[in-house]
Amino acid sequence: MAAAVLPRLNAAERRMMDQLLATKSVDHKQATRLQVVLGRADGKTTTEIAAVLRIHAETVSDIVHRFNEYGVEGLLKQPNHKPGKPPVSQAVINRVLKLVQTGRPEAATHWSTREIAKQIGISHTKVHQILRAHDLKPHLVQRFRSSDDPNFEQKLEDVVGLYLNPPDNAIVLSVDEKSQVQALERAQPIFPLRPGVPERQTHDYERHGVTNLYAALNVASGQVIGSCADRHRAEDYIEFLKLVDQNAPRGRVLHLIVDNASSHDTKASASISRNDQSASPCTSRRRTPHG
Repeated sequence: MAAAVLPRLNAAERRMMDQLLATKSVDHKQATRLQVVLGRADGKTTTEIAAVLRIHAETVSDIVHRFNEYGVEGLLKQPNHKPGKPPVSQAVINRVLKLVQTGRPEAATHWSTREIAKQIGISHTKVHQILRAHDLKPHLVQRFRSSDDPNFEQKLEDVVGLYLNPPDNAIVLSVDEKSQVQALERAQPIFPLRPGVPERQTHDYERHGVTNLYAALNVASGQVIGSCADRHRAEDYIEFLKLVDQNAPRGRVLHLIVDNASSHDTKASASISRNDQSASPCTSRRRTPHG
């Protein structure tokens, strides 16, 4: 068994180390090294010092060896460590970014960090760091759909113009429908299913099938004109337009913003206007569809 190594400490070095600890001019790591040397010089064992300072016993021996070789100056300097791996070059980073943004893996829907690492020749951890630094998430997909309507741009300008700068003496209504709405009658909402507990309904729960909701929002006032219908047909949509006509203020130009549902594009729907026999003759309607 190898003999324990003790620090070769003289009186001048002890005074210097005591002064450094007393003035608190050293950081925590430097203070730990100084305390290790002083403790071993006072006869404390490696195990005792390691337990008090909460470091490994081998670290205690390494510090003592370092002091015997370099003195107090060696304890105050940061020890040299083995050089780590060189950082990833910008050229490699650019290759990763280009691969993710312009390429697609074979037989896969999106890139994984391990597949990118295999292609580039770096670790998947480095790939993850590069993607995170550039806010790239190849595992996420966000779907979108563009309109194929040749007049989409004109309609878009028309709709936005009505919302932001409506004409004088005009009322802008945003019309929409919600089909197949469950018509439920109950005193309280349904309590969801839980482990060991079935779904719970109140005693008066009754389902009346489904209904179709029609609503027109007055963009300026926030007032809503709404109604429900059993079916979702052009005839029901026309009846709702007549209801809007009856409830809209008189003497104002009415602009309706609707979508391109099939029930809106029938000849009967398109022919409805405020100057019909069923409407007040002093006003008119403008229908503005959006894509």
